Amino acid sequence: MVAKKDIQLICKNCGREYPYGFQMHCTTDECKGFISFSLGDNKIILRKDDNPLVRYFDILPIPSLEDAKYFGIQNTTLVHAKELGRRIGLDNLYIKCEGEYPTGTTKDRINAGNRAFLASQEIESIVSASTGSNSSSLAYSIQKWSGLKAQFFLAPDFLMRHHQREDIEGVEIYLIAGGYEYASRIAKNYAKSFGLKTDGGARNFVKRAVAGTAILEARDQAGKDFDWLFQAVSSGMGLIGSYEMLQIYKNIGMIGRMP
Repeated sequence: MVAKKDIQLICKNCGREYPYGFQMHCTTDECKGFISFSLGDNKIILRKDDNPLVRYFDILPIPSLEDAKYFGIQNTTLVHAKELGRRIGLDNLYIKCEGEYPTGTTKDRINAGNRAFLASQEIESIVSASTGSNSSSLAYSIQKWSGLKAQFFLAPDFLMRHHQREDIEGVEIYLIAGGYEYASRIAKNYAKSFGLKTDGGARNFVKRAVAGTAILEARDQAGKDFDWLFQAVSSGMGLIGSYEMLQIYKNIGMIGRMP
């Protein structure tokens, strides 16, 4: 699949370059580094649009603007927490309300971009281990936009975090007697056995980039640079994605400094 804009993939560890595609890690022996991306000489325009996939399209590793629109989501609210800030001595404390999304987490933002990426690669089935939020979000996206099948592997402790309340065509859930790491290994072996793709988690360069649009959006809503960013993490996808996208924002002159 040829990308519709110039996107080059690069190993963050050893620097090896790859053509655009479903490349979740470096394949150099003993490297296995995270994959990042370069936008080359693409012209960058930040569009005035409430869909962050459209607004930041030119700095995202998503090849098709139409897919970005089709699988799109909306901005979330940025709250100036004046009273909380006053209590702890911060006049400019802001809280990003990603819980406004349908399944209650930023994973809805992330999986909108992931669906656009998967569509660009003509991938029709995906395997994922989840702690609940990713599986809920991707299941919701499949319910809303058909064209993808998903098999989720969850440890029992995470079943209550999966918010799917009805059967969704194309979505299967497997409970694994173990923790998340064990479920992840089972998911990878299952995918390998049946010739399927795993969604890569934090190694998925598109998911990281789209996760990072939340902080770009917050900065644009506030209209000022931030000194500090506080962010909850699990696998680290959101924090890594924020750092990577802030670096791009700094490189194109949209912020004066890194938080």
